[in-house]
Amino acid sequence: MGKRNSETVNEAIVIAVLHGGMTTQAAATRFGRSQRWVRAIVRRAQFEGIEAVRPRTTRPKGRITRVHQTGSRPVIILASGPQTMIIDRTTGEIIAEHHINPDKNYQPKTKQEEQ
Repeated sequence: MGKRNSETVNEAIVIAVLHGGMTTQAAATRFGRSQRWVRAIVRRAQFEGIEAVRPRTTRPKGRITRVHQTGSRPVIILASGPQTMIIDRTTGEIIAEHHINPDKNYQPKTKQEEQ
């Protein structure tokens, strides 16, 4: 199903439920979607408007080519503007700091002073 078709179906579902008096179960059956999905997009439309039911992507914007794994360590990633910091959630140790430059594909670590 193409993106444009998906937009129209989502909008049709919302209109049918909110303005046509159709139940979420009936809309799910009629449009071939799950009732959970129908409830989710109707709720989204109620709070954010009809534009919010257009398909959303989880794909990152920009040129991120890969994310380095930290093994099995639980981490906290803090980002503020172009600065990022990766902290071990268990020990509080700073694992890495980066200054993000959108003109580069590779983001080198910020040099840390010896303690």
